[in-house]
Amino acid sequence: MKNNLIPQWKADFGSVFLLEVEEYSIYYRSLTAWEIQSILDLYEQNKAKIDIEKAVCIFGILAPSPFPLFKKPGSITSLSEDIWNKSVPNQKGTDSMIVKSRAWAELSIDKNYNLVIVGIMCKLLPSLDLTRLLDLSTSKLIKLGVIVEKLTGTEFLGGELGSNKSKATNVMKGSGISQTDADNTSNLLADALKNHKKSLNKK
Repeated sequence: MKNNLIPQWKADFGSVFLLEVEEYSIYYRSLTAWEIQSILDLYEQNKAKIDIEKAVCIFGILAPSPFPLFKKPGSITSLSEDIWNKSVPNQKGTDSMIVKSRAWAELSIDKNYNLVIVGIMCKLLPSLDLTRLLDLSTSKLIKLGVIVEKLTGTEFLGGELGSNKSKATNVMKGSGISQTDADNTSNLLADALKNHKKSLNKK
């Protein structure tokens, strides 16, 4: 079954998983920290195992909706275990996830201009909300970026930050940007901007 909501789910939740259970194609996500805590609280309250398993499934399942009525014993157990293991991986699973995510970040930062802008803005103004900025379009990010440039006295949107000695010395004291940071940022942003322009020209 093809589900047209998958791109939106991935944007909202990150990874989306598919598991065939009985006649159902179950799409699910990993649990959030608060959802995991809710499940742990149910364990502390000595709730019935089946109720805890249902809670895990209700939190994690994206489709089908409403919650499917499984007929075979063990279906809910296997599904809840799968969701839980994706949400709370063991050390080996966590290490693997970190390695894969770092490789993903390396590729994404090189190609995604928006990620670089968001990262620099949050570095310059730590009070900014990284996750909220990631939801914004390029045009909004650039407008906010210009505001950040004015507030901090640090130009970065065109890759100017650290691009030469005279520009790099304009980084405001106390902004948390060192010369090395400025040089690295300039390179990242210049590459991302170049790739962003290439992708626009292809459209």
